[in-house]
Amino acid sequence: MSHLTVYSTELTGLSKQLLSQALRDLAKEIGATVTSQIVDYYGDRKTVDVALHMKTLTGYSDNRGLGFNIKNGTLEIVGDNWGFEKEFDRMKDLVTSYVGAHKVAMIARASPVAADGSVLRGVHIRPLKRTVQVMLEYV
Repeated sequence: MSHLTVYSTELTGLSKQLLSQALRDLAKEIGATVTSQIVDYYGDRKTVDVALHMKTLTGYSDNRGLGFNIKNGTLEIVGDNWGFEKEFDRMKDLVTSYVGAHKVAMIARASPVAADGSVLRGVHIRPLKRTVQVMLEYV
């Protein structure tokens, strides 16, 4: 049955600004569009903090999208997965990992000098199929 479902994640200590930046970066990597609304199977719209839309998510042109909210610092994922459960679950995992990676990068940039005295030179985040690769480059 088609309906919007809200999934709470264990990812905490987040801001809407961090979520927005992470999802804009991810959208560039995967060819998605960023908006603030998702649509269920029946065409009903819901406003969220950030939404990702891409044809490959549903395989159809209806482009329902996947929505994300920050509630009390915790990431919530909102969407109607009817008909594309596997891709929906894959994207939930990928986004949770990507937002978590951005949080790690933010913390690293806030304290760029490591215990051994080396200095952070760069942060590289690369999305994989269900997760991300994070590389902190120190010199």
